[in-house]
Amino acid sequence: MIDNKQTARHLIALLGAQLLGKDFSERLSEEEIKEIYTLSKAHDLAHIAGDALLRAGLLQGEAVKAFQKWQYLALYRYQRVTYEISELRRVLSEEKIPYMPLKGTVLREHYPDPVMRTSVDIDILVHSEHLEKVKNLLIEKLSYRYDVAEGHDISFFSPSELHVEIHFALCDENDKRTLALGSPWENATLKEGSLYEYEMTNEFFYAYAMAHAAKHFYVGGCGIRPFMDMVVMRNKMPCDKEKLKNLYEKSGLAAFAAYAEQLCDYWFFGAEADETILSMEEYLLAGGAFGTVEGYVASIQGNKGGAYYFWRKVFLPYKSMKKQFPVLNKCPILLPFCHVARWLAIVFTSRRKKAAAQMKASQSLDGEKTKKIVDLQKKLKLD
Repeated sequence: MIDNKQTARHLIALLGAQLLGKDFSERLSEEEIKEIYTLSKAHDLAHIAGDALLRAGLLQGEAVKAFQKWQYLALYRYQRVTYEISELRRVLSEEKIPYMPLKGTVLREHYPDPVMRTSVDIDILVHSEHLEKVKNLLIEKLSYRYDVAEGHDISFFSPSELHVEIHFALCDENDKRTLALGSPWENATLKEGSLYEYEMTNEFFYAYAMAHAAKHFYVGGCGIRPFMDMVVMRNKMPCDKEKLKNLYEKSGLAAFAAYAEQLCDYWFFGAEADETILSMEEYLLAGGAFGTVEGYVASIQGNKGGAYYFWRKVFLPYKSMKKQFPVLNKCPILLPFCHVARWLAIVFTSRRKKAAAQMKASQSLDGEKTKKIVDLQKKLKLD
């Protein structure tokens, strides 16, 4: 938990200053700046907080170096993503393969400075029938290293070790809310000036971003960034409110979206906060940028039970397995062998440590903490 709530208030104010072009006028002690550094680093936002502190003339000595390190890293990430996305666009367009960039790759262009919206990976959606061709293209033409297949994407690492996920679906079979939004391709148009790059309508993109935040909130936490994204989308991606409301209602996102918008208003626009909003804040701030393994396991086991959690981790649904292993379309009898192949892939790829941490956390859950998380999930209609 974050003990010093004032640190959170200062950090949110700094982030809001950068997003909304406001001045940060509070005076801060050296100790307060250290606490802001620690919290902003945990949420991968130290580059933004540092820039706001520099603009306010509040950084001196070693604090300047500490924050500047993250600013340089953010710039490096931006340049690396910019290069890789340009290469992906080039190769996919040359091969006449329709594609759709997702998440941060799209959002960063709407931030006051795209470097503010750092990403640790690139997500691109393609049609499932093009997946095998895209896989071979990335390996042969861009020298990407294939990593692993999951429920709705296949992963690679570029020569610069940037993580790239090629999605053949927006989500896996368990994410009912995102599935209920409908087909992304039917809610997208060609990007102006492109023959093969598609972009979602503003309403669908906003609803998808909300569904993605809800998914991560449910499985451990999503940090502060999705709420910064909401500020940006409000300002730069105008929506038909009735269409957006309909998407929320049909996908079961209405309750979460309402509370998420209230939290956004509380953090960045000075609105009041009720008990639920404060509980959300506590949960999100404690989880850092990517949530916690304990929060993930507590959500799944608390709502579904330990047996369900174990089964879900070991055996993917048959529909997801068919997408990862197309041979099952012709030979379903090979399913047991494909499960074994998937397990071996996890053991010998980057997913191994993540799986081990989740299994360890499942054996040492705090009952009171689990109940608190589950109660919050129920309030947000995420159970």
